[in-house]
Amino acid sequence: MNDRQMTAAEMRARTTALGLSLNQLSEIGSMDLRGVRRQAGGTTPVTPKTARAIENLEGRAKSVRESFLSAGEIELPSWGESVPGDPDLPSSFYHAVAGSVADRVTIRYAFE
Repeated sequence: MNDRQMTAAEMRARTTALGLSLNQLSEIGSMDLRGVRRQAGGTTPVTPKTARAIENLEGRAKSVRESFLSAGEIELPSWGESVPGDPDLPSSFYHAVAGSVADRVTIRYAFE
C-alpha cells in the first residue's frame, strides 16, 4: 500500500471498476455499510482498512483477469448467482473483470 491517502472519488471509481456496490464492498471487507457510505461521500476520510480491502480485491481481479486470458474463453454466471468455487465474490465482480478483457477472449454466459 502506498502512503498517499485514497480520496472518496478514487474509492468510488475503483469500487465501480471492480463491479461492486458499496454494500458488496462493505460485506466483503467486513465493514460497516454506513461508514463505507460516509467515506465514499467524502464525509469522512477513506480508512486504511477500506483502502486495503479495495487493493486486495484489485489483486484478486488481476489474478482472475490473467486466468481468463490464459484460458482464452470465459463462462460467466447469471447475474445474482455466485461463482462456483468462489462464493464470497458476487457475479458482478466477474462480469466487470471479463469486460476488461472482452476484446481478447470469448465470453459465454452460463444461461446460454
